[in-house]
Amino acid sequence: MIVLLWPALIVVAYATLTIGGSGSATLGMRMMRLKVSGFDGNAPNYLQGLVMSVLFCLSFALTGGLILLFALFNNHHRCLHDLLSGTVVVNANPAAAAV
Repeated sequence: MIVLLWPALIVVAYATLTIGGSGSATLGMRMMRLKVSGFDGNAPNYLQGLVMSVLFCLSFALTGGLILLFALFNNHHRCLHDLLSGTVVVNANPAAAAV
């Protein structure tokens, strides 16, 4: 049973360390010029990164990805795991996006 959890644990550890770290983004987020920020504008801490990644993995697995549609139907256009972890995904370089 534990062997089946290793891939999930690796994904959660990766997301926690990269989102909670100094870059505030996974490698995929960085490639898309996105970063994670707290509701207060500060960089997320490791606990927020852990909560965000665990909630994402659980909700995605339980709904087959349909949970991502949640962002289309709420006023903030944020995913449920972002709202519950106190984070928001933002453009890492808003000045470059305006050009």
